[in-house]
Amino acid sequence: DKVSPVDFFTMKEVIEEELEGCIDDIFMEFNKTPIASASLAEVYWAKLKTGEDVVVKVQRPMVRERMLADIQILKKLAPFVNFTATREVVDMKEVVEELHIAAEKELNFIEEMNNIIKFSENNKNVKFITCPKVYKEYCTDKILVMDYISGIKVDNVEQLIESGYDTHDIATKLTYNYFKQVFEDGFFHADPHPGNILIHENTIGYIDFGLMGSLSSNLRKKLNQVLEGAATGDIHLMTKSV
Repeated sequence: DKVSPVDFFTMKEVIEEELEGCIDDIFMEFNKTPIASASLAEVYWAKLKTGEDVVVKVQRPMVRERMLADIQILKKLAPFVNFTATREVVDMKEVVEELHIAAEKELNFIEEMNNIIKFSENNKNVKFITCPKVYKEYCTDKILVMDYISGIKVDNVEQLIESGYDTHDIATKLTYNYFKQVFEDGFFHADPHPGNILIHENTIGYIDFGLMGSLSSNLRKKLNQVLEGAATGDIHLMTKSV
């Protein structure tokens, strides 16, 4: 989240083209300095005409074309890599294809918008979990407008302690909720690095929903049986679920 930012006027062109209007007509305020700058997108603070503080996630110009071009190069190289001993461990063709699928998803911000909505619905009854509200009318495949969530990065232990947080409690809640995402919901945040998890007003806030994992109900059932068998020492249940 600390990549060198693109010139604002270049990003402004992307915003105005995608939203089909002038920034000043859409936002009451718009900070030209990004609050985060990553490899795929930059994030800006803004205020809507209706008064809400929001973040505007803007895809970098040409990033899609460059990423997909690089993946095409990898696809051409993959067969040669498979001639080496690595094929016994991993099939590079499959790895590159998986990378291609993930990139296509992460480059489509409408998919990310839908991920946020689904994640929010799944966790609406979990008081200690939060995620941004999205504003659909301002979202396109290259622009995502969401509620502004500030907070302390989950790996900044010193600041968390100074702010009065119980780090053991945070770790416990984070672990249990992630188990819920995987084993109960079958829909989980697939990029949970510290930059994407903020501690915000006594809640655990997830951001950046470009990559999500999904499990079928049948696979969830088998995984739950494995867990139950491991917890109870029931080897028969564990082997049955495989």
